[in-house]
Amino acid sequence: MAEQDSYILVDDLTAPQRLAFYRCGQLAEIWVSSTADELGSVHYARVTAVHKQHRRAAGQLADGTNISWQTRPGIPVPAVGALTLVTLTAFGWQGKPVQASSGIQLAGHFCLLSQSHKTPGTVRLSKKSTGSSGTAHPLLAALCRTGLPARLQEAGLDLVIRRRATAATAAGDSEAVASLVRQEADFLIADFIQHSGTPVRVSAIGTPGCLYPGLPLVEQAKLYARCGAVRLAAATDFEEIKDQLARHLGSRYDSPCGAVIWFEPTRAATMIDVDSAGSHLGPAQLGRLILPEIFAALRLRGIAGRVLIDLPYSGRAEQKQQAALIEGLADDDPRAPEYCGFSASGLIELRLRYARHSLDMAAQRL
Repeated sequence: MAEQDSYILVDDLTAPQRLAFYRCGQLAEIWVSSTADELGSVHYARVTAVHKQHRRAAGQLADGTNISWQTRPGIPVPAVGALTLVTLTAFGWQGKPVQASSGIQLAGHFCLLSQSHKTPGTVRLSKKSTGSSGTAHPLLAALCRTGLPARLQEAGLDLVIRRRATAATAAGDSEAVASLVRQEADFLIADFIQHSGTPVRVSAIGTPGCLYPGLPLVEQAKLYARCGAVRLAAATDFEEIKDQLARHLGSRYDSPCGAVIWFEPTRAATMIDVDSAGSHLGPAQLGRLILPEIFAALRLRGIAGRVLIDLPYSGRAEQKQQAALIEGLADDDPRAPEYCGFSASGLIELRLRYARHSLDMAAQRL
């Protein structure tokens, strides 16, 4: 485990319950398998409520699990009591139900496949990629040359190109990235067809049930982290990991540079405060050292939602340098944190999508 490389450590190669992501030899993230339905699974759910004013609906799975999802403009919302297709996207937090998306969604690293409600076979950019037209249009053209639209049309799906793909195109060859996207899409479609077959019309289904169980946990992890190296853990590896995590479970984290980082979760946001007195560093140097540590902690702790970071005051020129560092750190995180800028009072604001359970909950099952 001391090797300086990146890999996924699993407790079992065929039916893993625990996964540890290593990045350059350092523990980066922990996953524990769900005791219920996994993320990415597709279900016929019973609609139990429709909240038009909030553009949300609620429902139940076959096992009674409560779920909630956002309704989309232009797509009719089934009446209460009817069945509808949903894909599970995030485990519940702070008493919230499991989160879902309407319809079929197959998530990859570079692309997102979704059930087509109009003309299947459409390939388009995500909203976050629309500003990258200089690299996006060559990628779109290259994808069309792969024959991907015809493959999608056959499966009744559309494809959204994620920002990661356009960013990779900016740093490389659009044809090579298009090939990666096509391979990923083919893999997702093949697995979906193999384990679900052609979806039956919802009107022909009488009771809630699971259409597609989702990718196996290891395959999810490999796509998520863009890492193909998987290693089997030794008997004591996860016990050692549990011991390592002790210093990351509390609200206080002592940085090697002498600063203290405080993590204070609330229902609205996670507040992060940096006490710099023990570091004897100026704001600029402290920011360069402490921001990578904060981003590593966000991933390892599984912190999601809104995050507000209070660093010692720095001038505009230093904030500009910090912003460039933050954007690079966000691009390097598989969860793709959204950097929202500095607030009027100087707080760094981030937004991270909820998905898996936080480290506090995962550590209980390690």
